[in-house]
Amino acid sequence: MKRVFEQGQPKKERAQSMVEMALIVPILALMLLGLFEVGYAIWGALTLASVDREATRFAIKPGALDFQEITPNEIGYNNVITHALVANAGQLRLNDYLFNGGGTPDDPRAAIIVTHIVVDTEAPCKGANCYDTCSPDDPMDDLILEPNMPNYGYLRYTYPPTSAVQSRLDTSALAAKLKQDNDQFNCQLARKGVVGNWSKNSVVVVEMFYEQPQLLGVPLMSWILNPFPLYSQTTMRIDSQDLARCEVYPIALRNTTLQGWVEQGSDERDIWNGGGGGARGWLTWTQTPTADYLAKELKNPRLATNDYEDPTDASDTMLNTGDWISSLAGNNNTSSVRAQLDILKNQPIMVPVWDLYQGDSYRVTQFALVEITDYCLDSGNTCSYAGHPSFNGYITARLIDKNVDYACPGNGF
Repeated sequence: MKRVFEQGQPKKERAQSMVEMALIVPILALMLLGLFEVGYAIWGALTLASVDREATRFAIKPGALDFQEITPNEIGYNNVITHALVANAGQLRLNDYLFNGGGTPDDPRAAIIVTHIVVDTEAPCKGANCYDTCSPDDPMDDLILEPNMPNYGYLRYTYPPTSAVQSRLDTSALAAKLKQDNDQFNCQLARKGVVGNWSKNSVVVVEMFYEQPQLLGVPLMSWILNPFPLYSQTTMRIDSQDLARCEVYPIALRNTTLQGWVEQGSDERDIWNGGGGGARGWLTWTQTPTADYLAKELKNPRLATNDYEDPTDASDTMLNTGDWISSLAGNNNTSSVRAQLDILKNQPIMVPVWDLYQGDSYRVTQFALVEITDYCLDSGNTCSYAGHPSFNGYITARLIDKNVDYACPGNGF
C-alpha cells in the first residue's frame, strides 16, 4: 500500500483528468468570452438608455424645440441630436455611425427618432353625471396631433434622414391613451372645483437605435449577434406652445381696415366688413357651412386647426398666410351666435386679415389680435355704429396686435 501512494495517481486516472480538462476548458473559455460579450452588450444598453433619457430631458426644455415652425432645422431637432452626442461623451460610437452611415452596408448603424404628440383635451366631461362617468366632452374641444396624421409629418424627425430605421412607436395608440389619461385627470380636477385650468398631456418621445459590435469579435462567438441591436425609448411630458396655436375666430378683417389702425388699445373699429353683397365677413372652415356651425366656430377656435379646408386646394388642411377661407353668407343673427359673441366681449381673439375676395372666398395675408367691444347683427335700422347707421350690422373691436407673426405658421400649436 505504501508503494502505491508513493508512486502517485495511476496513469489511467491522470489521462482521464487531462481528457476532462481538455473538454471543460474550451467550454469554460467560451462561457467566459460569452460573459464578457453579454456584459459589454448590457453596458451598451444601459449607456444608450442614459443618453436617450438625457436627450429627451433636453428636448422638453422650453425653447429647445420650436413647433411654431414646420421644417426640421427651424424646429430644432438637430439640437437634440447634438445634445445626445454630447451626453454620450464618446462612450458609444454614435458619432461614427450617425455621421458616416456605418461606412459600408455591413457596418453597424445608429439612428435617433424624435416624435412629438400634442394632446390638449380642454374640458373633459359634460352632463349631470359627468364627474361620475367621466364621459368625454364634445370632441371639438380636443386638440390631438400626431405625426401619422395628414400634414403633421414634421412632428417626427429621423436622423440620419436617409436611415431606413422605422419608429417602433404606435403614435395613434399612444395619443388615444394620453387623451384618456388627460380626461380622467381633468375630471378629478373638476371634482375638486378646479374648473378652467385644465391639464395638458403632450409628450416628446426620443427613440435611439444602436448596433453594438462585439467586444472581442471572436469567431466562436457567432451565437451572439454581431453587431448586437440595441434600442431605447424615453417619453416625457412637454408644455405645448399655446400662443403659437392656430386658434382663429371666423371673422374676416379687411386689410384696408387694419391699415392706419394705431397699435395697442386704440380707437374702436368695425372688424365685420367682408367682401360685400351677402358676404358680411363670417368665415367657415368647411365646405358645408351652417349657422349652427358658425356658433361652434365662435365657441371653439380650435376648429380652425381641426376642420380647415382650403376651398381652392382640397389637399391643403393647414391654415396659414396665403391660404383661402370660405365665406358664410348672411348676418346669421341667431341666438346661439349672439350668445357666443357675448362671451367673447372684452376678450382677445385672433382673426385672419384678408386682401382679396373672389369666388366666395377670402385670401389671408396675416393674422391680427383684437378685442371685441360691441356688436349688432340686425340687418335693419336698429344697428348704428359711432353715430352712423349701419344697415348690415357691425362688430367693433380694439386692436391689440396688428400682425401676430407666431400665428398659424404651419399648423400652429
